[in-house]
Amino acid sequence: MSDLKNILVQNCSIRHQKQSVPVFQSLSATLDFETNPKIGLFGNNGCGKTTLLQVIAGYLRPMSGTVTFDGVNIQTTAVDERHRFVDTLPQR
Repeated sequence: MSDLKNILVQNCSIRHQKQSVPVFQSLSATLDFETNPKIGLFGNNGCGKTTLLQVIAGYLRPMSGTVTFDGVNIQTTAVDERHRFVDTLPQR
C-alpha cells in the first residue's frame, strides 16, 4: 500500500463484551480519499464513532463483516502498515 485511496467497511457488526446490544449492526461505509482527502466523523455521544474508528484501525475485531484498505483485508495486514494510514487518538 502506498497512497491510501479508500477504506471500505462491509456489513460490520460489533458488540462490546459486557453489552448485549450491538453498538452497530451490518454497518457498511466507503471512505473515498481520492474524492475527499479529509473526512470527518461526527454524531451524538455514544453512537459508535470511537468504536468504528477502533474497528477501522484494527484495535477491535468486528463480530461479522470486513474492513479493507484499497481492497486488502486489514486483518491480513501488519499493524505498522495499517497505522501508516489510520490511527486513533482518544479524547480524555
